[in-house]
Amino acid sequence: MEFYITQCIAGFIAFDEDLQIADYKLFTEDEVVSNLIKIEENEILDEEIELINGMKLDSKDEDKIIIETTKRKSQYKELENYENIEVKTPNKGGEHLRSNIDNILEEIGFSKSQDEIIQIYEKLAIYKIKKSSQEEDKLLIQAINSVDDID
Repeated sequence: MEFYITQCIAGFIAFDEDLQIADYKLFTEDEVVSNLIKIEENEILDEEIELINGMKLDSKDEDKIIIETTKRKSQYKELENYENIEVKTPNKGGEHLRSNIDNILEEIGFSKSQDEIIQIYEKLAIYKIKKSSQEEDKLLIQAINSVDDID
């Protein structure tokens, strides 16, 4: 059997090969933005670990857990089901989630209004802008220091 794991604003969701929800781990309300930031920084979150380790595999040799991520497979080497993990972006579960996002969010109990979802993405955008400007500031300081060194 194949399981497809993907993430969204609500948390991590696992689909079976028939694209039915097999399991999911939601983010706590106060950690949504920080967890989305960690995902972008390629961190493996506790919710993701719990979901992967909690997958009930019938056959250790034949079952696969296909994770939609930008991380490398080697980042999962400490997990119980490491031998069954494949990394593939996009995967069937992620495509199914994106094409049915409203229904799936409702099914897993993620009940945020459109305004609340927009606020989450606004906070995420503000974080990215601040981080980007800090990196630009560092480059500018390095350039000034280089010019000073030349003089």
